[in-house]
Amino acid sequence: MNDYNNYYAYVAGFEFTDFGFAHGNTDLGWLLEYHYDERGDQPGDELIPSALQNDLYLGVRWTLNDLASTRLLTGVVVDLDNQSTFGNVELSRRLGELWTLGLEARILTNIDHQDLFYPIRKDDYIGIEFTRYY
Repeated sequence: MNDYNNYYAYVAGFEFTDFGFAHGNTDLGWLLEYHYDERGDQPGDELIPSALQNDLYLGVRWTLNDLASTRLLTGVVVDLDNQSTFGNVELSRRLGELWTLGLEARILTNIDHQDLFYPIRKDDYIGIEFTRYY
């Protein structure tokens, strides 16, 4: 019998950044991660389930390297067992010396009825944030 303290989980990945992408001032990074957790994603008596039990993350990080510090990070996590998909977008930019504008979006698609994300499958999120520094 397994207990809550004895299980295997790991994440392996890499990021490759093309500095000066297309001979310009921007940087473009490619991200890849694999998530494994032996607890699985099904609720059970012995182990606490994990949402990232056999999942692949693919992402892109784009940095403009401009005076406004414009950055974009976007990616998708795909469950390799049932193809449930979680998308993520984060965008930020300075507006002058005192303000920043941020945008975040989280999107769930094709969520399997047995996936841990199923109860929130209709809870996509878009947020806009203005931040003032002083």
